[in-house]
Amino acid sequence: MICVISCHFNFANYQRPKSNLHRFHRQMMRDGVSVFGIELHLKDQAPTTLGLQGWKQIQVPLHAILWQKEALWNAIAEGLEECYDKFVFLDADLWFENENWLQETSDLLDEFDFVQPFSHCYWTDEDGIRFMESPSAFSVKQDSKVIGHVGFGVAMTRKGFQGINGFYDRSVCGNGDTIMAS
Repeated sequence: MICVISCHFNFANYQRPKSNLHRFHRQMMRDGVSVFGIELHLKDQAPTTLGLQGWKQIQVPLHAILWQKEALWNAIAEGLEECYDKFVFLDADLWFENENWLQETSDLLDEFDFVQPFSHCYWTDEDGIRFMESPSAFSVKQDSKVIGHVGFGVAMTRKGFQGINGFYDRSVCGNGDTIMAS
C-alpha cells in the first residue's frame, strides 16, 4: 500500500505556506491518498495542521529551531505500519497536474525502488503563472548534459528506504534531497 509523507513548518507565520498546505492536503484527499505528516510550530503559533488526519504537531522551542526535514520524514516512515510498503515523500506545497500520478508512481515502484513522482516540475508565481521549469533528475538520461531537479518529491519502496537507512539527516546547510539523489 502506498502513502504520502510530508512535513510543514512556517515559523514566520506567513499566509501563503498555510494556503499551499491546505491546497496540497485537499488534492491528496481528492486522490484518496493516506497522508502522514509532522508540523513544527512555535509556542505562540496555532498549528496549521490541527484536525488534519495523519498529522502530528510538535512545538519547537526558540533555541531549537534548526532541524532537518529529512529527519522528520525518517521518523514518520519508521513509525508507519508494515502494510505501507511504498512511500512518497513530498513537500507540502506541491500540486500535481496529472490526476493519475499516484497510480503511475505506485506502478513504477513495482519495478524500481526509487522514482520521482513527476517527469517535469514548474515553479509558479502567486497568481499560478509558470516562470520556471525543469525535468526531474530521475527522468534525465545519464549521458545528458541537462541536470534535472532533485527536489520536491521522491518515492521509494520500504525496502529501498531501509536499504539506504532512510534519508541522510545530518546536513546542517540543507540540500538533503541532493545528497540522497547523489
